[in-house]
Amino acid sequence: MSLNNISFTVKSHMLANSLKKSLYGLYRSFYRKTNSYKKSQELSQALKKEEENLQHQILNKLGFNDQMVVLQGPFKGMKYGGMASGSMLLPKIIGAYEEPIHDWVSQILASNKYKRIIDVGCAEGFYAIGFARSIPTAQIIACDINENALALAKELSVRNGLKNIDFIKEVDHKFLDQHCDESTLLFCDIEGHELTLLDPLKSKNLLKCEILVEVHDCFFPGIQKALVERFQASHAIQIALDYSGRVLSYPLHMLSEKEKRYALDERRPKGMSWLYMKPFSNS
Repeated sequence: MSLNNISFTVKSHMLANSLKKSLYGLYRSFYRKTNSYKKSQELSQALKKEEENLQHQILNKLGFNDQMVVLQGPFKGMKYGGMASGSMLLPKIIGAYEEPIHDWVSQILASNKYKRIIDVGCAEGFYAIGFARSIPTAQIIACDINENALALAKELSVRNGLKNIDFIKEVDHKFLDQHCDESTLLFCDIEGHELTLLDPLKSKNLLKCEILVEVHDCFFPGIQKALVERFQASHAIQIALDYSGRVLSYPLHMLSEKEKRYALDERRPKGMSWLYMKPFSNS
């Protein structure tokens, strides 16, 4: 299948998803008026409260009250807040978050070649703040369209006393062309929109920079294949696949088995993967 056909197929999936969301919104407007909806909301609130209590219990056992730090992993020692945006908090505090790419992140932190790291889809700032803290000589640009997430990231920056990080709401192809070069790492997690943003035909300087992107084939099948075809002529590409559970050892001896399972559960869709793409010209 050609790249154009793959892109067309993925965009068709995205269009279909958009239509489904519109129809689902219509359905919800009717459903919210029913007794079934009221009961489901009551159950949902009860489960949410139960999870909040469990998280609080786990944090207490880990020795945290208000002030938290990452316990392990590439960003060990980073001061952290009590909220996560679009993900689970506990895996980040424990240091188990996105374990399949720990080696890549450690390689990035050990390198002195990055003058700029652009984190697109930074959420509350786990990676952006971690990079800024660990590589003080690099300029970090953290981006998220969610203003609440960006506010949390700014708070986290202050908590860690950082001066080498800027925050913006959006990036586009022009921005990438202006800010990507041989000393740039583009770190990307944007829920499937990587297919649109990571297009070297629209941002030619993407061919010069390193790219570490979380791929969301779980939402729009075909994205990984399309990205590989776009960059395989210019970049050496490594692929990491997510796996169930976590295999590294974490300091959780004080937790029950139920608490351990909950603390390490990232609630991730099946089939997640990452691409780490390095330009041949930089080798």
